[in-house]
Amino acid sequence: GKFPLPPDAQLSPGSPQGQMLSFSYSESKIYPGTQRDVSVYVPSAYTGEKPACLYIKLDGSTWASWNEPAVFENLIAKHEMPVTIMVAITHGTVWRAKTGVRYNRSFEWDSTNDNLARFIDTELLPAVEKQVTPDGKLVRISRDPNDRAIAGLSSGGIAAFTSAWQRPDLFSRVISTIGTFVSMRGGDQYPGLIRKTEPKALRIFLEDG
Repeated sequence: GKFPLPPDAQLSPGSPQGQMLSFSYSESKIYPGTQRDVSVYVPSAYTGEKPACLYIKLDGSTWASWNEPAVFENLIAKHEMPVTIMVAITHGTVWRAKTGVRYNRSFEWDSTNDNLARFIDTELLPAVEKQVTPDGKLVRISRDPNDRAIAGLSSGGIAAFTSAWQRPDLFSRVISTIGTFVSMRGGDQYPGLIRKTEPKALRIFLEDG
């Protein structure tokens, strides 16, 4: 059966709710020919007066089951987390008339290079910051890596770690759930690589089961 949602993942009747913005992105030069869905949750406490913290959610559609908007609203109201904007993204999809659909998930997310981090930084986030909330607020995001977290599960779990490992100047906080740290696209090499590398300023939560 399903585990019950903890209290922080449930909104009380009458609780303030933020705004969800959605758009499709297909302009990537790093992953040419791909299209992906982007959902941006702007919490009710966001005023637009200063940049917000950032939470990147890979496997974007899972925010509905993880219920991050409710968690954000509850914890921000209790001053247990700063005002944070969620950017949830799906993996790229390539559409071809003759061969149909090709999912780019493993190529984008199991690879251990810096392509995904560069894509988020130089292509996706500039598109996000062009968005405007229904009440006219510009989406502004902090550049401080300590204000930025990235999360994902399975292939998204290793992708979250890789993005921060490759670019600690962009992300210093990681949530990796059942990450595919296996011999798919080099993830099995991390144990030795991490031992041989000087420590990086990362805070990492690993979940498995």
